[in-house]
Amino acid sequence: MGSARSRFLVLASLAACVIWGCSALPTAPTTTPHQTTTPTRSAAPDGLIGSTSLLASKLINGAVGGVVGVGDWKVVVPAGAFSGTAVITVKVPDSSVRQCDLDISPASLNNFKIPVALWCNFRDVSLANDSSIMWWDPGAKVWRVTPSTPLLTNRIALLPHFSTYKGGRAGW
Repeated sequence: MGSARSRFLVLASLAACVIWGCSALPTAPTTTPHQTTTPTRSAAPDGLIGSTSLLASKLINGAVGGVVGVGDWKVVVPAGAFSGTAVITVKVPDSSVRQCDLDISPASLNNFKIPVALWCNFRDVSLANDSSIMWWDPGAKVWRVTPSTPLLTNRIALLPHFSTYKGGRAGW
């Protein structure tokens, strides 16, 4: 019961920050303007132009925290999640598919002291309520549902590490 309560408190705190704009407070984390977002067009195998892939990277001080996102995905790094600085990258290989690849460099920091929040926007409250966030387990070669909580049109998962994630109905 304590674990569910603490997860709820963390998610409620994150939601409050997003809804009320904690980044505008004087105590907000300072971030470097080192975020890049790069939409690119990919060619389909038949030579036709395919969907857009998206990429965002940001240098984040682990002691301070920060936010990086692109498309339907956003990563919220709390203060103290890791030691030192790292480049966090969110890549959406195909904007028509609700899936993202999360990366941290250096890779040695990919085991967080405090869970990092992954937000997935479903753009519809009922879809967010009926969906899951899953991560790709490369060892077992299967998608695994990770605990997540709906908040309006989003689902939020607390991550101990980065991997490939997708949002949708489990088993589809």
